[in-house]
Amino acid sequence: MDEFSQVKSAVVYGLQAAFPDANLYVFRKMIWILSVSILLIVIGSYSLGYLLIFFFTQKKLSDLRNDFMNNMTHELKTPISSVSVALEMVLDKGKELSPEKSKSYLVIAQKELKRLDQLTENILKILSLERAEIKIVRSHILLSQWLCSISDSLSPLLEDKHVQLSITIIPETLEMLADKIHMTNVMYNVIENAIKYNNKTTPEIKIVATQHEDQLFLQISDN
Repeated sequence: MDEFSQVKSAVVYGLQAAFPDANLYVFRKMIWILSVSILLIVIGSYSLGYLLIFFFTQKKLSDLRNDFMNNMTHELKTPISSVSVALEMVLDKGKELSPEKSKSYLVIAQKELKRLDQLTENILKILSLERAEIKIVRSHILLSQWLCSISDSLSPLLEDKHVQLSITIIPETLEMLADKIHMTNVMYNVIENAIKYNNKTTPEIKIVATQHEDQLFLQISDN
């Protein structure tokens, strides 16, 4: 009974610990680690974004330059081909050409060489720029004079391949607002392709220019 009384009368003691604002305490201890982590995430995200933008920009410029060089290579071949055919016809001993005809071929060769020089100068100007941009300089072009000039320049090639080229302009005073140099290159390329890939004995190429309200339609077709 004595032992039971002693246990019953014993005082039980407990220990309690309180941590007010525990979350704030932990946050204060970790604030520097969190700050550095956030800073590293921001720097990493910025660097990744910059690299992606730089990569796609360089890829776009590379594609532009490749397209430009491919187009210019094709455009340079046209005057070279015209000059080559004109000189071959003048120097061909099997063909008797009149002095006037020979002179006209030489004049055509001279004009094509000037155009070739202009194309080369444009290439050098564009390649000297940081970005492969082509400036468009619009001017009013009288279609009758412009298309006849193209036809005359291509006459040695047309005659050599027995090509019949017809030009129809309605009305005859029709004009267009465009970059003459680039539009001329386009026409040369289209006509040359129509000659090159035509499997007919006598290739026929028709150029028709018409106007509907404020729009101009330039149509090229072959047989």
